Amino acid sequence: MNIAIILPIPDFAGPNIQNFLLKNFPFKELQTKFENKPVYELKNEFHTIHLFATDTWCVECENIDKDIKKQTMFAPDLLIFATTHRSANGVPSFTVHPPGNWGQETKLGGKPKTIVPTDAVMMRHMIEHIKQSCKLHEITDHEITMEATHHGPELTTPTMFVEIGSEEKHWKNPQYGAMMADALMAALGTEVPKYKPALGIGGPHYVPNFMKIMETTDLAFGHLCAKYGLPDL
Repeated sequence: MNIAIILPIPDFAGPNIQNFLLKNFPFKELQTKFENKPVYELKNEFHTIHLFATDTWCVECENIDKDIKKQTMFAPDLLIFATTHRSANGVPSFTVHPPGNWGQETKLGGKPKTIVPTDAVMMRHMIEHIKQSCKLHEITDHEITMEATHHGPELTTPTMFVEIGSEEKHWKNPQYGAMMADALMAALGTEVPKYKPALGIGGPHYVPNFMKIMETTDLAFGHLCAKYGLPDL
């Protein structure tokens, strides 16, 4: 599968993660450019992985999948945004979720009442490797969770977000950048289990009930519509 890892420069977490991807893994710089920036490639037995940095804030990367194909001729089968998670309470966390909007609100990108294709099985696989990577890096004070579907950008390629939260001190923390780089490459360097994709409806934004279900079943949640989004479902 062709994997495009998108690393937004403005959000601090993107450059942090990219630094450790390039430092600790054998990516090779290609001759092609994206937004006049270097593109890097790594191939393993499962995927061809390209790294793309962008000057655009992640939720505003509308149709970046089409831009990548146009500028580099690389046609991604899956986009992974390695970026930031923001929360008002500043709880340290690592989050995974798909993009899209259940309702009319588009302050955080995307189209009204439009969800983006995603990969439920890969998201669960990524969560499992974030848990493992946190243990290896001795990170014990972070919440690891999925979030309900809640923001853009608009894309036609299956997409997922993998995020470091929740404040600038977390986004820039090199330990967290190294952990997330390791988690990404471990997930993309191992066979994905045959989980069963599922849709989650109801509950709070950080979906603790669906996280518990994944701990005891072979279900993998894709899009999640929290209770506050049910009127728009």
